[in-house]
This record gives sequence, C-alpha cells and structure tokens, in this order.
Amino acid sequence: MHIKRYIHLCSDDTAMLTPEEVFDGWHFCGEFDGLLVGPDMEEMQYCTCYKDVSAHDKLKMYQDYVDKYTSHSGSTPQG
Repeated sequence: MHIKRYIHLCSDDTAMLTPEEVFDGWHFCGEFDGLLVGPDMEEMQYCTCYKDVSAHDKLKMYQDYVDKYTSHSGSTPQG
C-alpha cells in the first residue's frame, strides 16, 4: 500500500479498504484502537484479530467484505 493510500484511509471515514487490501491482511485493528495495520508492520506481530479464525472463516469474512465493498456507493479506491 502506498503512503498516499494509507493516509487517505486514515483520514477519510467513508473510505473503504479494497478487497485486495483486506485479502493481504490490512485491517483497522481493535488491538491498537482502530489503527490501520497490515503486512510488514511491527503491530502485526502482536495483533490477535484473526489469530483463532480458521481459513474457512477467513474466506467467508473476505467474501462478505467483497460483497459489502461492491455494493457500497462511491467505493472507488484512491491513492
């Protein structure tokens, strides 16, 4: 994820992660008060958001997000 995209997501309450970003592990982490975390970030070492989620459930969560993303108006990724 480019820095412009990261800043956009953190500063715009209506911005959504793309399905690809979610698939890559990006999420607003409850362990870190909603901080946007993702691959190669130190916080991911301590994040427990998906620790006990099975691969099947992760796939279902991803599909639910894709459905939500595609039905969301104005969801064109920026950055």
